[in-house]
Amino acid sequence: MLVYSTAPLIRGISVMGEVTGTLYVSSSALDTDVMVKLIDVYPDGRAFNLYDAALRCVPRLEESPLEAGNRAESNR
Repeated sequence: MLVYSTAPLIRGISVMGEVTGTLYVSSSALDTDVMVKLIDVYPDGRAFNLYDAALRCVPRLEESPLEAGNRAESNR
């Protein structure tokens, strides 16, 4: 698991629109699942899930591990 956090925001912000991101993933497994979450964490520790998505990366054309350059997208 990887977690990326920002410093506390000085003032509130409004975020609108589609959530997008780019992940570069490599795996030696035949199947690999990738999960992404966007969570708003308050100073008192409360956390609210704003977005989550799961993507199964499965190269089914042949039984081989994922290779560089293969691209999969989640449109959730």
